[in-house]
Amino acid sequence: MIGGVLQQDDDQYTSDLYIEPGSGGETAGKVLRQFGLAQACSSNDPTDLEHCSRNAVTSDVDAREATLLVDYALANEWTITSISSWDWFEYKGTNDDVAQMMAPILMLHDTQESESWQQELRLNSAGGETVDWLGGVFWYTNEFERGDGGDRPFFLGDTLSANPVVAAVNQQLLRTPFPLPVAAPGQIGYHDSTLDTDYIGVFGQATWNITDAFALTGGLRWQQEDKEADIRQRVNNPAPSLISLVLSPPAVSAQGLERDTDEVTWSLTPQWTISEEAMLYVTAAHGFKSGGFNTGFGRLPIAGREFADEDIMHYEAGLKLEMLE
Repeated sequence: MIGGVLQQDDDQYTSDLYIEPGSGGETAGKVLRQFGLAQACSSNDPTDLEHCSRNAVTSDVDAREATLLVDYALANEWTITSISSWDWFEYKGTNDDVAQMMAPILMLHDTQESESWQQELRLNSAGGETVDWLGGVFWYTNEFERGDGGDRPFFLGDTLSANPVVAAVNQQLLRTPFPLPVAAPGQIGYHDSTLDTDYIGVFGQATWNITDAFALTGGLRWQQEDKEADIRQRVNNPAPSLISLVLSPPAVSAQGLERDTDEVTWSLTPQWTISEEAMLYVTAAHGFKSGGFNTGFGRLPIAGREFADEDIMHYEAGLKLEMLE
């Protein structure tokens, strides 16, 4: 049995900012400083780790995990292995200089919570035989939530969010037909999303020890994954602003997004033990990663939120040596 508990309350973390020379961010920062609306950072070297931020970034994390491992040896020396685990975490963070301009124009208050369960059952042969093998099944489920169900604002305007100079800078950067404040007075933005994942896999691997020097290992896995997602974004005041531009429905909110996929992956590895000090092997394998949904905040339309599966063919050849004792 393995268990773990983590609690972290960090009130002084600050991110290392880097402004790309010639970028819109550099231009905006210069304008804001000319009007006394932003501070200047003494260094813009991305490698010196000198932190510049108007306010410290806070991070509160609570996490729990537990894993139970059980091995049971059968009379024929086969072994049944069970691995059961659960983990949970909750995160709350604030970044009150999220625009990274060292200016009081935008605040981000993030909330995340995740809970996972997983179970693996595996049967292993005794080993040391002409054919050594194992087989099993793996199950995993996860529920991930971002936002606080509308109870905790995600984006908040700051003291200078509606300043005319800030609005004019946004107009130039975003090429809008009118000045665009970061947030209208009293305007609050909300982002709430969920992503549920269910996965099951059945797998097996066998090694055929053809001779003392030559062996052939093959593996096969079938997997299926189902995902469901909800994305809800809104503002309490629809007045034109950067916050309402990013979070306004209906283009960036949806419920009941679903996708499922299944795939078979495999690997094949012959190996030749040339001597006690050298082994030559070759591997061919087909790998796979299922797609999903981008449930983050922003103006990305729902039609562009789904991303596709990925697969890869992998080839490898190598020589393992023991040298110089």
